[in-house]
Amino acid sequence: MRRWPAVLSALVAVAAVADGDWLVRLDGVGPVKIGASVSQLSSAIGQPVQVPSDPEEAGCFFVSSSKVTGLRFMLTSGHVSRVDVDSPSIHTLRGAAVGDSVARIHQLYGPLLEERPAFYGGSSDLFLTFWSTDRKLAVRFETARGKVTRFYSGKRPEVEYVEGCS
Repeated sequence: MRRWPAVLSALVAVAAVADGDWLVRLDGVGPVKIGASVSQLSSAIGQPVQVPSDPEEAGCFFVSSSKVTGLRFMLTSGHVSRVDVDSPSIHTLRGAAVGDSVARIHQLYGPLLEERPAFYGGSSDLFLTFWSTDRKLAVRFETARGKVTRFYSGKRPEVEYVEGCS
């Protein structure tokens, strides 16, 4: 019976490492870095990435990962420019996740977090943005009714796009 705690601890540690592989950073998520090429993204997520044949559509499109639910990659000009998250199981390096309160995001990111009214939504809906020191990369949290509904990380200007590829 005394072995169960050790076995359970080992399983929890393995799960934590697996989840940790997909932590969102300013410069990407897990093994995927902002700026990665289509072939680098394909290799990192373990699936082929199909670039649209229409040049206009190929200029900006999304790829979902079959490996990690709730994670999408925005590609612009043939490179990863943004990572979108809509699942509470994926966290930022600081521990933020979908479902967290606005107060928790402020607690995790401190006074450097920018708060602006959301483009769509109610008067209390916000965009909470944490910028890199050079303001070229950011993590942006979208909130509704005081909770994070989704977030994304990437480069400027894509991290500021309100409607996906526009």
